[in-house]
Amino acid sequence: MTLASSLSATAAALEILVAMLCLGFGRAPGWGHLRLFGLVALTAAAYSLASVPQTLSAAPSVIVPASRLAISAGALHALAWLHYSAGHGAPPRRGGWLHRLLGVGLAGVALLGPWPGALARATVHAHDVPALGLRYHTADVTPLGGAALLLALLAMVVPAGRYLRGALAGVPGSWPHLAGFAVLLGTAVVEVLTAGQLLAAPYLLDVGFLVATLTIGAELVGRATGDAQRLTALSARLERTVEERTAQLALAHQALAQQDRLAALGRLAGGVAHQINSPLSAITANSGFLHAELGAAQAPPATADLREAAVEIGQAAQRIREVVLDLALFSRGPDRVGATSVELRPVIDSAVRLLRHELGQAEVVAVEDGGAGAVEADPARLVQVLFNLLTNAAQALPAGGRTPGAVVVRTRRDGERVLLEVEDHGPGIPREHLGRVLEPYFTTNQADGASGLGLSVSHGLVRAMGGQFTLESEPGRGTRARIWLPAGQALSAPRRSDPAGA
Repeated sequence: MTLASSLSATAAALEILVAMLCLGFGRAPGWGHLRLFGLVALTAAAYSLASVPQTLSAAPSVIVPASRLAISAGALHALAWLHYSAGHGAPPRRGGWLHRLLGVGLAGVALLGPWPGALARATVHAHDVPALGLRYHTADVTPLGGAALLLALLAMVVPAGRYLRGALAGVPGSWPHLAGFAVLLGTAVVEVLTAGQLLAAPYLLDVGFLVATLTIGAELVGRATGDAQRLTALSARLERTVEERTAQLALAHQALAQQDRLAALGRLAGGVAHQINSPLSAITANSGFLHAELGAAQAPPATADLREAAVEIGQAAQRIREVVLDLALFSRGPDRVGATSVELRPVIDSAVRLLRHELGQAEVVAVEDGGAGAVEADPARLVQVLFNLLTNAAQALPAGGRTPGAVVVRTRRDGERVLLEVEDHGPGIPREHLGRVLEPYFTTNQADGASGLGLSVSHGLVRAMGGQFTLESEPGRGTRARIWLPAGQALSAPRRSDPAGA
């Protein structure tokens, strides 16, 4: 094989490869236009294959059919470019008169090309390029064939103008298209002038086909690969989103199941409270009656121990009544609590005194009063909340850690809200338990009589007073309970809580 035939065959093979890649990529959604470029590459391969015999043989019986096929392939190649470029940077525009006129003319040239004597005569002329040692044999073109070659050149100018406008407008991919097509257009002009024996130069159109096909094909494949990479990244993001939503859905199901369990537990607590209330009322009434009778003036002195026992019975009954009230409050959900403007420091002092009475450990509490002033709250309920928090904090301290100031109560005002904070320096709450400590009857406190209702009831009371309750803990570094309440102002009616406030 000669250098020219080797170049034509190599160009044809590479163009077929690019065509197959583009036709394959063209099946992907949004990349259907690659099929048109596949046709561009296939018609270029057909022209290059038709050029091979012109460099290997001088027999007119071989050269003339090959030349005619080359003219048809060239016309089809120009027609493929015309259609492929129509959609560059905008929706395809196939309705223009020039587009239609050129398309009809190129289709006619492709049909007339193989017809004997229509575009190429049966005579052959040789074309030598001594400097490169090249010899070509080409069929002579008819006047109509010359016009057909000029029509193909004119049609190739249209895509060039489209790519130039796209490059100036910043349309992606325009510059590679313009560069590759400019080489192709230049070699096509040289090919036509050489075929018309107006220029002594080698046939370079195969090179132009190869440069344009590889340049633009590489750009298109690169864009398709980029789209595939972005699609892969999007798919990964979607998978992560699905996993996150699935986890959130699982948590929602868990919360719903927990809510169902709490509702059932609330109904049970309400029933227990109702059943206890009647005998408890009898115990309270009778203990009061005994205390009154034994304390009468005519009672003998020996009844002093009995009077003390009656008092203890009454106190124990009162404690049971408080637990029953907490059970009833939990079962109803404390959605309504009376609120008034109350000074915060007396509430703290009352809770500390109760702690001293119950546990004898008031000295562990240090108060850092930030001058918060008054809050809107039910005084008795707020004392109950604070007492529950102080009791939990004191009981959480290890035996050797119950030193003065081991539990700190802080207050401060922040705009229209007041913060009441209880912090202890105990062992903290394990992370696996932190999410459950507000559940009723769940407790990590091993002290006698720990019911597990303190935090859950306190949380409900704070919400009922229009406040917010949060709990933070870190193992080994203690626990911090924070209560945010509205700043004090006069209220004439009970305040209904905002369920979204907590």
